Amino acid sequence: NISPQLSYSVRNYIRRKQSIDARHSHNRDELELFRVLPAELRRALLQEARGPILLSQLLFAAVKKCNLRFFERLCCDLLHSTTVLPDDHIFSVAVLCLQVYFVVAGETTYFAYTGVASVLMGGDSNNMNAMNSGGEMSDFHKKLHRGVPEGTCLCEPALWVRWLHRGDFDATSQASLLLLEVN
Repeated sequence: NISPQLSYSVRNYIRRKQSIDARHSHNRDELELFRVLPAELRRALLQEARGPILLSQLLFAAVKKCNLRFFERLCCDLLHSTTVLPDDHIFSVAVLCLQVYFVVAGETTYFAYTGVASVLMGGDSNNMNAMNSGGEMSDFHKKLHRGVPEGTCLCEPALWVRWLHRGDFDATSQASLLLLEVN
């Protein structure tokens, strides 16, 4: 007989493996599609798909208005897409930020450590427990650990200064992100 915990772990591993395999297959299909498209159509497709995500941020709307060619290069040449799986850890607090992140689709969460610091510096320490007596997340913990809506841009300051992450960013479902390298 197999324990329920082991059975659950095996099922989760198989689901995760299938999801990874499907992601690789999707990426191969996408690359194959891009190879057969002429460069002009490929660039138009990327700009139309990625442009609205960037334009939701004031900075990138200004870039498009001031320099359309650079905006096109940004959409087509500088942004890279990635898919993350449930429970993938995307970045951690206090690590040097090397990318700006745009949430395209899926569910992600951000745990803001700056809120922890404010409580430690004079807030109500009784509210710091992650779980309340009913086994649910405390209000304090909910404020710090929040969902990140689609279209959100994270780590924009890394474009201008040497930036350390101020929280943890995780996927809670399969999610699609756009990444802009800042090195």
